[in-house]
Amino acid sequence: MSKVAGGEGREYSPAESAWVYKMPRPDKKTSNFARTVLSTMMELAEAMDVEEVEYRLSFARPEDDDWEAQAKARRVEMVRARKEQSANEAADAAARKRKREGDAAH
Repeated sequence: MSKVAGGEGREYSPAESAWVYKMPRPDKKTSNFARTVLSTMMELAEAMDVEEVEYRLSFARPEDDDWEAQAKARRVEMVRARKEQSANEAADAAARKRKREGDAAH
């Protein structure tokens, strides 16, 4: 996302916690109204957490933004890890039950 001021394109840099100039914008002769900038930021930020906003803003080129692919890969990994944890918990519970039953039989 770019904010334009004085004909210069700027982009938010999370590393610098500031807007930095990225490129000249010869097509822009005047700055955007603050309302336009804020409205754009709000639309982008809706339903996004801070990490997603920071991640997406870290790309110089929008086509390099791979948030969706990265997020999906992490969700898939979370489900796999949770299934493994659930299986381990079930196995542990079954082992405890067998132990209790064995102790009760003696």
